[in-house]
Amino acid sequence: MSKQTAVDHLSNVPMFSSCSKKELAAIAKSSDQLSVGDGYTLTTQDESSREAFVLLSGKAIVKRNGRKVAELGPGDSVGELGLLDHGVRTATVVTDGPAEILVVGPREFSALLSDVPSLSKKLLQHLAATVLGQIAERNKLDTATVDDVIWGTSSQRGAQGADMGRMAALDAGYDVK
Repeated sequence: MSKQTAVDHLSNVPMFSSCSKKELAAIAKSSDQLSVGDGYTLTTQDESSREAFVLLSGKAIVKRNGRKVAELGPGDSVGELGLLDHGVRTATVVTDGPAEILVVGPREFSALLSDVPSLSKKLLQHLAATVLGQIAERNKLDTATVDDVIWGTSSQRGAQGADMGRMAALDAGYDVK
């Protein structure tokens, strides 16, 4: 698959959906593209987390404690938090049939954020929205009952630094006013 095709696929990945074509090209250039077979392990639960994966084609199965909890398809990504915290994986993810994946390693990710600073805010907002969405889903939270979302930042500028908490809540589908 060409880098242009990777850019086209990346534009459909929720994590990168707000990125410009130039930013998507930088992400594609910073990643490795792999063709893998059935049963290829992307992540292993409780092991160190360092890279992120974007499924370009094919399917993958997500298991926690040996139990299937989700199925992933083209455009889905796993391991984004690992690029930030290098914690342990919360699930095992294995391909279900042949797949094309993009792999973003920690050095490449760090260099990408340095080279394309506009990505930082977009990715942070996506990650925050993902966390807020999971909080709502796992707790069966009626988001209309949420009055406000406060998200700390160390470098606010302007009116609340573009109000990261509110924007992430809106992205996560919260019914904030």
